[in-house]
Amino acid sequence: MNKLYSGIGMAAIALVMVSACKEKEADNQVADQNALTHHEAGKEHAATAPAHEAAKKVHVKIEDAKVSATTTDSTALYFMIKNDGEEDKLTHASAEGVKSVEIHETKMDGDVASMHAVKEVEVPASKTVKFERGGKHVMLMGLPAGGLKAGSHVKVTLGFEKAGNVTLEAPVVDMPMPAETHDHDHKEGHTK
Repeated sequence: MNKLYSGIGMAAIALVMVSACKEKEADNQVADQNALTHHEAGKEHAATAPAHEAAKKVHVKIEDAKVSATTTDSTALYFMIKNDGEEDKLTHASAEGVKSVEIHETKMDGDVASMHAVKEVEVPASKTVKFERGGKHVMLMGLPAGGLKAGSHVKVTLGFEKAGNVTLEAPVVDMPMPAETHDHDHKEGHTK
């Protein structure tokens, strides 16, 4: 009889062990499946993240950049910003070998033009913004002694809120001043 109880006890223990092993195996399979699902979801997120980021990118291109030649200590940079993406803002500018660079805008008050610094310039989505004489421009002040001669270049960096920095080499060109005189705080592009 003791042998019978002993055999039943051993069988029960074996059954419990087999059952525990099967539960552990099932738990491992569920954990493996969850890990695989999480990994696949992560791969899917990684695959869609670049596409989503690409859709948000701002693409700005600077065209027709030029600096007005001068013998004075200040001049202006003119260019066009072509934005093929979402809206952005030009927030700052810098130039190698120049002490101070400011974004400016010229406004007319009757026959008198006045120029003042602006904090930023809106660059609408899918539009072109012109920086030209008589309007928006970038002032380069504190030029090297003797100014800038035609044929040289100025390394300029334009900083955008979303697109980041765009660096370019702007050629220095002769740009005679218009015949009319303006009330400017800066001497821009005067050649002697």
